[in-house]
Formats: sequence, C-alpha cells, structure tokens
Amino acid sequence: MTYVTRLIDCAQRATAGRGVKTACQLASLDGTDLQNDFAGDEMRDEGTIATISLLMILAVSLLIFPGGAITPDTTANHSELATLASCLKNRGVVFYGTFWCPYCQKQKALFGDAASLLPYVECSNPDGHGQTPVCIQQGIRKYPAWVFPDGTRVIEKLSPQALAEKSGCAAPKE
Repeated sequence: MTYVTRLIDCAQRATAGRGVKTACQLASLDGTDLQNDFAGDEMRDEGTIATISLLMILAVSLLIFPGGAITPDTTANHSELATLASCLKNRGVVFYGTFWCPYCQKQKALFGDAASLLPYVECSNPDGHGQTPVCIQQGIRKYPAWVFPDGTRVIEKLSPQALAEKSGCAAPKE
C-alpha cells in the first residue's frame, strides 16, 4: 500500500469519527503510525479535516477519471458550433431523438451550449413510453436519427464535421 493510499485510508477513518491516532494506526501496514504526519495526536482544527477531505476527493476523482476532466468530443468553439446548428436548421435538417437515449445525449454534448440551437425533435412521450405523433408519422424508429432535405436518413451519432459535410454548412475547426 502506497503512502498516499495509506493517507487516504487514514483520512477516511478519521472523518468517519475515529481519532487520528487510532485511525492512522489502523491505516498503517508497516508498523509506523501516520498520526505523526499530522500536527499532534488529534485533529486540532477544521482546516485539517477540510484539507484531508479535499485530498480524498481528489484521489477518488483521479481513480474514476484517470484521463483528467471530462471534455466535449470536439474542440471547436461555441460560436462555430452555434453557427453550424443554426445552419442545419436553416437547411431543413432534422435531428430526431429521445431524452432517454444515451447516443442522443452524446450527440447533443458534441455541441455543448449550442445544443439548444440544434433542429431537435423529441420523439418520446414524457413518461418514456411510446412515441410522439410526429415521429410516428415520419417513421422514426431508431435514435439518433438525422433526416436531410434530400430525404436521406442517418441513424447514428455524427460529428459536427460530418454534419457540415452532409448538409453543406461550414464545418467547425477540429
């Protein structure tokens, strides 16, 4: 067990209500007691507890997200994505999806804050069962569904660049 892992274990036990000395002795595997890493036998101030809590959160975050923060799949800036979304709408492209479809959510995430400008049509009833009449009428059965003015349909998540190419809109920078 590494020192950091021992320190996290010590902090978890300490914040669970055990004294630092007891908690840190339990966290120690090699006979040394981690309580010496702190100022005294007890937590003397809330700042120490807060610091340890932040270290625990950071450690857990690194375990869950080892590659760093979650970022959108595209590096294009907001204005380029907003321009593309508006162009898609103006060209008559329609994006059919549902609130419960993970691929639809990923498609929207590619546009970040500009997702609200997409020509999106919700196909699910509010209870998540059945389809809205417009989607039934259009024959939409799978999601995400992109319908282009020439009648072609693409049933998959598309990159902003692919959407621009298919629609004739300006592509955002990659």
